Amino acid sequence: MHDFSTPMFLGHRGLPSKYRENTLASFKAAIDSKADGIELDIHITKDNKLAVIHDHSTKRTTGIDEVVEELTMDELRAIDKEIPTLEEVFELFKDKIIYDIELKEKPFVFSKLPNIALEVIKRYKLEDNVMISSFNPFPLRAFKKVCKNIPTAIIYDAVPSVPRIMQHGEGKLICSPNFLKPGINVAKQQLKASKKPISVWCVDTKKEAEEFIALGAKVIISNTVDEIRL
Repeated sequence: MHDFSTPMFLGHRGLPSKYRENTLASFKAAIDSKADGIELDIHITKDNKLAVIHDHSTKRTTGIDEVVEELTMDELRAIDKEIPTLEEVFELFKDKIIYDIELKEKPFVFSKLPNIALEVIKRYKLEDNVMISSFNPFPLRAFKKVCKNIPTAIIYDAVPSVPRIMQHGEGKLICSPNFLKPGINVAKQQLKASKKPISVWCVDTKKEAEEFIALGAKVIISNTVDEIRL
């Protein structure tokens, strides 16, 4: 794992400012732009594969409204051939980069996602290259039960999509994460108040990156990592 003696820069879903998010082309572009690694999202499919896609539905990215978890990987690929599996991402970069893997699980749904994610990480011997994160503290807690040595991070921000009672990192009380991962709306306050290392997401200008790093941020996650890499 990165030693954090210098801040780490990750491409948020790759380089979505120039390529389709969460695709192999987007991830490769981020790494070609000298990012230290990538942030990506995984869902468990009906046939227990790990699909790299952000939303629970395919509607925003394809125009076809299907629930990811209700389809097999082949059915997903029939809708969008560019959706990779986690294995395909690992095959592309192996141990050359850092991966921030976000577990996408709906509230109060307890699936095999944490266990299967760990199995794939171990199969590729990438325990030292991975961080596991989620807005949902319950899959993080489940992951920590089966793996103690891979760091975890709770994600949050003061935005409507996050329940009000979770907007300032309250999920940490449920999952005891190693990192906090606030969005830019609450990151400054969290950097000043928290003793845990901080990873800030959606930092898309050099000015913001410099400011958060000066406040002690250990990880900067950006949609424009090619433009802000210091």
